[in-house]
Amino acid sequence: MPEIVATRRYLHQHPEIGLSEFETSNYVAAQLVAMGYEVTRGLAKTGVVATLCNGSSGRSIGIRADFDALPILEETGDEYQSR
Repeated sequence: MPEIVATRRYLHQHPEIGLSEFETSNYVAAQLVAMGYEVTRGLAKTGVVATLCNGSSGRSIGIRADFDALPILEETGDEYQSR
């Protein structure tokens, strides 16, 4: 669980506007590779597709997520606020 919190805080601290999420894309891809996923890059500039094969059942699950940010100034005072 600490890894999930650290990842969420890192992503929150380093927001990037849509189609400019190059650092976010690199970070997400590296995390997925470290977890054993096969990663495909270069979709819509910053897209990441990850595949995890775990057997031969032929069943699959698809998950889709966005990670673009809005251009706002966050002033929460939290240590992980957007920079």
